[in-house]
Amino acid sequence: MQCGRLRKAVRPVVLSLYRQPHPLPLSSSCLYRHASSSTKRAHWSRFNRGAILGSLGSVAGLATAFHCYTTSTVYCSHSAPTSSLPRLTLYEYPSCPFCGKVRAFCDYNNLDYTAVSVNPVSRKEIQFSKSKKLPLIVVDGEKIQDSSLVVSVLQTSMERGLSVAECLKFYPPVNVTTTEGENTTERGNKYFIMYGEESQSRGLGQLSFLLVSREEREWRQWVDDELVHTLPPNIYRSLSEARQTMTAVSGKSSMTIFQRFVARNIGPVALYYIGKRNIKKYNLKPDARESLYDCCNQWVEAIGCDRQFMGGATPNLADLAVYGTLSATEGLATFTDIQTHTKIGPWYSAMREIVDTPPPMT
Repeated sequence: MQCGRLRKAVRPVVLSLYRQPHPLPLSSSCLYRHASSSTKRAHWSRFNRGAILGSLGSVAGLATAFHCYTTSTVYCSHSAPTSSLPRLTLYEYPSCPFCGKVRAFCDYNNLDYTAVSVNPVSRKEIQFSKSKKLPLIVVDGEKIQDSSLVVSVLQTSMERGLSVAECLKFYPPVNVTTTEGENTTERGNKYFIMYGEESQSRGLGQLSFLLVSREEREWRQWVDDELVHTLPPNIYRSLSEARQTMTAVSGKSSMTIFQRFVARNIGPVALYYIGKRNIKKYNLKPDARESLYDCCNQWVEAIGCDRQFMGGATPNLADLAVYGTLSATEGLATFTDIQTHTKIGPWYSAMREIVDTPPPMT
């Protein structure tokens, strides 16, 4: 009977912490050229599933982006637009990178929100939702999941002054088949911001706007396709690191004493083997730290020396996505190592300062 209780407690902890819809395949020619041959094969194996979504996204993005016209800057930043969003509720798992992306977006834009930490075992806080995938936001009576979709819908709402329900119409549900043969539904266009004619005042020339918007979308997708998959094999790289992670997670959630015991003493073993399995699944290097280091340095090199953030003087949505994802490792050995062994430290410190002290709303 006691073993049965252990199995019931361990399984949801293991399965729920990084549960997220499968990302779309990496269609960016720029990122594709720099990918390894094994990564290319993995992306092409997922191509059929994402072809419809990618086509819809490209058409919608080009149509909306051509509304924007004038001249000047070459970076795509989103500088504190007037927020007409009502108070929202963010349901999240502790130390979840996908949840961190949404939280970083909300903090930077100074949104009025309540964060609810969900017990990864009972998930009693989200019993009202049929799907248990997190993050989940509830705003204006609408429930939205998938971190990238959440960010795009909220940004579109702020840009155009539309309700969340109206913005969701820009992201139609599309039936897709996963590589495992499962039928599921995803939202098309989820990396696109649906700008209106009023965005002409942004001061971007037509071509410049298209290029910088594309760069932002490609790197947001890179976070979902590449960066996020390097985290589990790193934070669960050894039994001691897996235990460190589970101790941090259980300390931030509303687990019972028994659930905390299981999470800290039984969970690390299961998570350690999940981390090892993900190394092969996502074509990472045998030492997963090296893959994470490569991603961090690739990001810094993409920003270059002539700008502080990918958005230029201020962060854009790609900056916030990378920062939010990596923030899930703060307090862990993984975070210390990437600060020591990669070039990402100055950028991350600048992001932390600006996200913790968001620009005033206009």
